[in-house]
Amino acid sequence: MARLRDVSTLMESPSGRGRAALGYFVQESPFVRWLDANSGFELDATQYDYLPANGSSTVQTRGIGDSYTENALNVGNRISGQLYLHGDAVVVDITHLADKNLGLRDVDAWFEKELKRRFRSFARGYEGLLFNGSGSGTPPRIKGLKTILDGTNPIPGFTETRVMNAKDWDTGDHLDATTDGGKKKLYELLMYALGEVDTPRGIICNRKTYARLQMIAREYHIWGIDQDAFGQPVQTFAGVPIVPVLDTTITTTEPNDAATPQNVTTSIYILSPGEMRFSLLTNSGLYWKDFDHTDDAEQGKEVWEIRAAWKIEAPEAVLRIRNIKV
Repeated sequence: MARLRDVSTLMESPSGRGRAALGYFVQESPFVRWLDANSGFELDATQYDYLPANGSSTVQTRGIGDSYTENALNVGNRISGQLYLHGDAVVVDITHLADKNLGLRDVDAWFEKELKRRFRSFARGYEGLLFNGSGSGTPPRIKGLKTILDGTNPIPGFTETRVMNAKDWDTGDHLDATTDGGKKKLYELLMYALGEVDTPRGIICNRKTYARLQMIAREYHIWGIDQDAFGQPVQTFAGVPIVPVLDTTITTTEPNDAATPQNVTTSIYILSPGEMRFSLLTNSGLYWKDFDHTDDAEQGKEVWEIRAAWKIEAPEAVLRIRNIKV
């Protein structure tokens, strides 16, 4: 497992813009910052594979002089995949690059501001893909956590879906946390769900849910505050950091379980990155290449890219709770 800076490829950015963009990335996306602080990145190849460990044990009883019943270990099916490539590029006419290199007028400052704004927009969009990417298309988008944890298909290599339906804690087609009774039920559900994840390290939700969870945590005296690896304050729920993402990343318009579904619910993810548990595979981290003159064109091009894919090796490291109205 590794930090984002450890796996990023910035050697082709002597200008320092790549290093600056790395800082913007963790600054703009609290989720990427949390994943980075928990060493949630893992190096692997473009075409990768792994063998999921799916064993269990029974507690046997042995009499004196007897032996335990032996269980054969059989290698399961190998899981294979490919990193998904996402990035962006900008081109600028060489006359403007000449102005920049010579420090003429304010073009140089404009370049820095423009690239900063563009990459911040990219960072917000990429956070959304980490949850909502379909894993399909030509070329395919990354398969996001919502797509992997859809409640119907099991996690690759396992039999569990690792999705809880919040309506099981209420009486309607969803858990309605807009009422006092619903807030109490959400509190009970989350306290139970935290025990269903091995060493939970983050409760991931949108900003509206983030505010609701803080209120519930204060009411039940389980609210706290901590600092992440970057010295930023982090609100906690029963000691577990609450990580807010954009409302466009985890929306409040997911369908409930009504006969005619209403798009009024959201999801909460409880995650625990770690070695042989849950990670974002990459062979690039953030790759950045400064402006370079392109062949057969009087222009320069600057490129950035992230090559990555989710890997879940331990089902107990992830859990999605869906169907919550906030």
